[in-house]
Amino acid sequence: MPERSIHDPNQASADLADSLLSLLRTLPQQPCHHARHTLALLQQLGQLLRTPDSAAPALPAGLHPGWQQPLRHKALQAWQIWRQQSRAWLEGLQLAEAERERLALLGRLLGDSLSPHNSPLNPELAQAWSNGPCAPLRQGLQRLRQDLLLDRPLPPLNDEDAFQVGRDLATCPGQVVARTSRYELIQYQASTPQVRQHPLLIIPPPLNRYYLLDLTPDTSLIRYALEQGIQVFVISWRNPNPSHCDWGLPDYAAIAAEALEVCRQISASSKVSLLGICAGGLVTRQLLQLLSSRDALEQLASLSFWVTPQNPEHPSDLTRLAGPASRRQLRRTVWRQGCLTPRQLCSAFAWLRPGQLVWPQAMQRYLQGQSTRPDPVLFWNQDSTRLPAQLVDDLLGWLESGTENQPAIPAQIPSWHLGAEQDHIVPWRQSLPEPTADATFVLCRGGHIQGLISPPGRPRAGYRLGPVSTTIDRWEQASSAHEGSWWPAWCQWLHDHSGPYQPSPATPGSSQHPALAPAPGRYVHLL
Repeated sequence: MPERSIHDPNQASADLADSLLSLLRTLPQQPCHHARHTLALLQQLGQLLRTPDSAAPALPAGLHPGWQQPLRHKALQAWQIWRQQSRAWLEGLQLAEAERERLALLGRLLGDSLSPHNSPLNPELAQAWSNGPCAPLRQGLQRLRQDLLLDRPLPPLNDEDAFQVGRDLATCPGQVVARTSRYELIQYQASTPQVRQHPLLIIPPPLNRYYLLDLTPDTSLIRYALEQGIQVFVISWRNPNPSHCDWGLPDYAAIAAEALEVCRQISASSKVSLLGICAGGLVTRQLLQLLSSRDALEQLASLSFWVTPQNPEHPSDLTRLAGPASRRQLRRTVWRQGCLTPRQLCSAFAWLRPGQLVWPQAMQRYLQGQSTRPDPVLFWNQDSTRLPAQLVDDLLGWLESGTENQPAIPAQIPSWHLGAEQDHIVPWRQSLPEPTADATFVLCRGGHIQGLISPPGRPRAGYRLGPVSTTIDRWEQASSAHEGSWWPAWCQWLHDHSGPYQPSPATPGSSQHPALAPAPGRYVHLL
């Protein structure tokens, strides 16, 4: 395993174990603070018990009506009081801010796990047991046994047969126009009489399958871009195995450079626009460095980065939990295995949001004996790939290196950056880049995944848009708020940098790069 020096100015307090030790040290240092908040919690709970049921506040919107039952309602209120008092207690502790943020995250995870929603008080469980608990529990035990035999670390988000890729998901018409041992390149069939001259190449994250942008016809960004007259290509990464442990960021960037050249040849265009998503944006940044070394940056018409980490100095939930000791252990594990497995990857992300991705599925599957409701996003979320050991090492190195060693975004290329307000994987401040001459930053509503799926007409959609500034405050002052989907704004920006209209190609591919197979191709199914 290659050695790497860790650049971390807060290394002494960067691990969760260190933060817990710091918390224990506050017991003799701030005894009055601990006693005051313990008494306040007991007083609030006592007042709750004395409050008549008729004086209880109304249920929050969206909750099952069964929570109105007095015992359930009081349990829910007690849990909320405990969480509020815990936050106030933590705020008053004499801790470094990084340690406080790490302990606050641990408190949120613990609070999600102790929620009454995950207990026998849940009215949905009572409804499932209305004819007796025996049948649901028997079915739940059968599902639990099946999951244990399949070595699943967590209950599945969706049944594996809930959808079929190519039939229910990823149905946009297209063809595989290039295939190597590392990737497939898909070109989609134009759906308008004319298209813009410069095509769009989408570089998805190597962590998941590409079809997040083509889930269903109603939520497919690829289909929407085609309807706006954009030529669309997308890379479908091969799912690596342990023998590919040496694939790193430079290798993925070289693959992207190869796909870029195929796009130029098929479209007969001198320039291509790039869209990098999440870790695919880091591959794009590496590609920029490669093209710069070849003096080939003029091949790029524009750059788009969606929920891409641009500044590792802004912490995320992942970086708060993954201190130096955790990262060293992860490196040892992946180099011993040759890769990070899909189950390890899914588990890591699921435990960042157990109230959404662990406990509801466990309750429904094991205690209620029911299948989880089919959901295209959750199905895609669990359709993860392996990550080569070198790529994991490189991504960890990016977290550790700070901004000084990051490939810069060329000032002469227009760029469009997207962050999501509730993104817990790439907090939106982390996706704000360094200012360049022609850079736009957009902050949309939603989270890391749901923020991307924003077709026109989606309820409660909205965004802020403005030029990238030197500080977040300046960007907020210069930006403007908009209701509705951000897709039209991005497509209009892309139109402005995609050249003139020309007749649409009759079919995907060319004589040099003939169509090999219909989309979604072969690699999206490779286990």
